[in-house]
Amino acid sequence: MPGSSNARPVICSVNVTKTSAVSQGPRKMLRLLLTWNWPYPTFCAFVLLLYFNRRKIRGWMSFFACCWKRQVRPDNSPSRRYLGLRNEGSTCYLNSILECLFMTPEFTNSILSERDVIVNADRTVKKVQKLFIDLRFGNSTPSTRKLMNSLGIESGKQQDVEEYFRFLLNSIPEKMEAQKLFHIQVVHSITCEKCNTKDVIPYTWLSLPVSIKEENPSVQAAIDSFLKKLRFEGENRCYCENCGSKQDSISRNYFISLPRVLVIHLKRYEIYRGHFQKKFTAVSVENSLKIPLKKGADHAEYELFALCHHFGGLTGGHYTSEIKSSEDNQWYSFNDSNVMVVPPRETKKR
Repeated sequence: MPGSSNARPVICSVNVTKTSAVSQGPRKMLRLLLTWNWPYPTFCAFVLLLYFNRRKIRGWMSFFACCWKRQVRPDNSPSRRYLGLRNEGSTCYLNSILECLFMTPEFTNSILSERDVIVNADRTVKKVQKLFIDLRFGNSTPSTRKLMNSLGIESGKQQDVEEYFRFLLNSIPEKMEAQKLFHIQVVHSITCEKCNTKDVIPYTWLSLPVSIKEENPSVQAAIDSFLKKLRFEGENRCYCENCGSKQDSISRNYFISLPRVLVIHLKRYEIYRGHFQKKFTAVSVENSLKIPLKKGADHAEYELFALCHHFGGLTGGHYTSEIKSSEDNQWYSFNDSNVMVVPPRETKKR
C-alpha cells in the first residue's frame, strides 16, 4: 500500500518492461522476443545479440583481420602497399622523418622487437611502435597525433627536419639498439706547431653536419672538406696553455667510429648581412660514399637509400622524402599521405 515501508512498486507499463529487459542484457531480451508473436523472432533476436555484443565482435574481427594480413603480406612481400602519414597541420617535417625511419629495416626491426618496451618503457617508444605496426599492417593512412602529444609537438608550426630528427631519437632510451644505429663518434683536435701539444675534444652525434662548397657542391666534397686539416696562423692563431701564448696550430676532425646508418645534414642556412638566408645551390648527391676513419688505410662505404627534401625558404615551405625500399629496390616518393613510385635515381643535383 502506498506509504507502507514494505510496499513494492508495480510495473504495469509495457514500454517500461521492455526497457527493463533490454537493460538487463541481451539474454533476457532474447527470451522476451521469443515469447512475442513476431514473424521472424529468431532473426530479430540474432540482430539484437549482434548489436549488444558489437564491441566483442569488432575485436574478434580485428584479431582475425590482423592474422590474415600477417599471413598474406609478410615483410619481404615486394608488392606491399605503402600508406604514408596524415598531415596534422604543418607536420610534413615529422612525417618525412618517420617515413625514413620506418623504411630503415634496422631501426624498424629494433623498435618492433623490443619486448621490454611494451611493458616498461616510456610513452614515446610505445607510440612509435604502434605507429609502425599501423604502417606495416594497416589498411588506411595512420595519424601521428598520439605520438605528437607524447612528444609535446604542436600542429600548425613548421619545424626543422634535422632538429626534430635528433629530438625524436633523443626521446628513445640510449640502451636501445635503435638509437645506437646512428651514433657517430668524431674527434676535433687542435695541435700546437711549437710544442706539439694536442687538445682533443670527442663528440657523439646523431647526424653529420657538413657545409656546401660553392666551388664543388657535392656531398662527397662536403665530407672531404669537413675532414680537411686547417692551419691557423697570424691573427687567427690559437692559444696554447703549454706555451702560455698564441701559437700557429693545426685543426682537424676525424672519425673514431661510424654508424651502420649515416645521416648527413647539408647546412643550407647561413648568416648574410646579419640575417639568416637559405642557400639554393644545387648539390650533387652521390649514390655511394667512401669515408675514411682515423687510420688512413681504413674507410667505410655507404649506399644512399633515403633523402629529405625541403621546398621553400626560411619562413616556410614543405618537406617530402624520397626513399629506396629494401623489399623491391624501388624508389618511392612520400608526400604526407601521397605515396608514388619514382624512377630509379642517378647522381643528380638536389
